[in-house]
Amino acid sequence: EETSQTTTTQEQTEEEEEEEEEEEEKPKYQVKSTPLTSHFTTQIRHTLTCDSCCYSRSHVEYYNHLSLEVMEEEDGTSSIEEGLRKFLAEEKRELKCEKCYHESATQKMEIVKLPKALLLHLKRFIVDFSPCYTNVSYRKNRSAVEFPQALSLYNSSHSSPSSAGKAVVVPMEEENVNGVLGEFLARDVIIPSMSSMASTTENDTQDDDEDDANVTQEDDMEEEEEDGDNNDEVSIQRYSLRSTVHHIGSTASCGHYTADALRPYNNDDDNHKKKSQNNDAQWTRFNDSYVSTISDSQATGLSAQRTTYMVMYELQ
Repeated sequence: EETSQTTTTQEQTEEEEEEEEEEEEKPKYQVKSTPLTSHFTTQIRHTLTCDSCCYSRSHVEYYNHLSLEVMEEEDGTSSIEEGLRKFLAEEKRELKCEKCYHESATQKMEIVKLPKALLLHLKRFIVDFSPCYTNVSYRKNRSAVEFPQALSLYNSSHSSPSSAGKAVVVPMEEENVNGVLGEFLARDVIIPSMSSMASTTENDTQDDDEDDANVTQEDDMEEEEEDGDNNDEVSIQRYSLRSTVHHIGSTASCGHYTADALRPYNNDDDNHKKKSQNNDAQWTRFNDSYVSTISDSQATGLSAQRTTYMVMYELQ
């Protein structure tokens, strides 16, 4: 009888631990589906692992934009890729383990749901405190930040969940496309389907069921198998540069905001026959009420890199 009671107690303890782990995996709060959340929200899982007993717990956090560090000019040139790696990098944390009471842990971040549009904010405005914290000053970091034309979800260092058993197709012209996001994708990552993105574009006011609007990488693989086309190949999705916001000004206390966007034009229009990297699109600058077309170098060159405040990529 004592043995049976002990076994029952152990089973109950194991069940309780499993329930605790399931609860930890769930988001702390549910975000209502809106055009904003369905288009811009990135979900990132934070996992804390004890450095002693390896006990881990996790939770999911929601981001409508990612804020990236900008290096000081004397320290070198910053880049979007470098900023993303710093944002998502593993980090040592000082906290007490609830199991063994060890006082340090490692935090790991991985993306569990990608947005249709990835919005990146650059930390250009800096708050400085005096040594005694009696004076506060503000300044602007005017260092150049390089932003690539595309961010690939492919990472050659490890196998992608959707590429298991299939050949991964990386077009020759995209061999140098940076795959920094692929380094931090969870195995169960959810990627918006191209069909759901198209329907959302046609009717932004329509409420979408996220379960229908998004598919996991494994679901993508199953759909490709059903199509019958390219059954042995998997295409790599990527984010393409779509727009930027600039702060024109030398200080944090004053300045002017403008926006540049890659906007499609009718190729037959004689007023817009300039060719950009996308044959059917042209960089367009919005400066208050004045709207004008600009060249690729004006939109992404060194001058633009020094004033860029926000960058938006759209999933292709």
